Amino acid sequence: MPTAHPQRQQKTPQKSAPTSNGFGDHSNTQALAESPGPQSQKNGSTSQSFLQSHVDTSAQRDHFFSLTDPVWVPEAVASELLAMKPSTLRCMRRERRLRPGIDWIYSTGGKHSSVLYNVPSIIELLVQRTIEATQKEDAQREARLKNKQEKVETYEEGEA
Repeated sequence: MPTAHPQRQQKTPQKSAPTSNGFGDHSNTQALAESPGPQSQKNGSTSQSFLQSHVDTSAQRDHFFSLTDPVWVPEAVASELLAMKPSTLRCMRRERRLRPGIDWIYSTGGKHSSVLYNVPSIIELLVQRTIEATQKEDAQREARLKNKQEKVETYEEGEA
């Protein structure tokens, strides 16, 4: 027995924002075009909105990223400032590649509280580890070159 297909419903007007024609067209809505509105997560970055809400003056903004004073920020902000995924940051913390109390802390001191990160301290740590890694790599490269040169046989003209 054939079944009847449901009939298509008419498109209903969008109810999420005030519009001129009711279907999401904001072109004729002057008030919306002129108002700045809240910054969305898609358009604005998390760190910018965090900085704007927590840093008032330009002097404080310049001081915000001082490498001498700890600045404790949430995981989302820290991962964005460090150009890494939050999961990488968590992994580094769990494997103790980040130092507890120096690079990260529990926000309330308890094990089940949220974690805050000290971005300048993490940057210093990463710089130090990068230098160590490249020095080790350079030493290995020199050792391979020296070993390769020792294996090369040389012949003098008088011998034969």
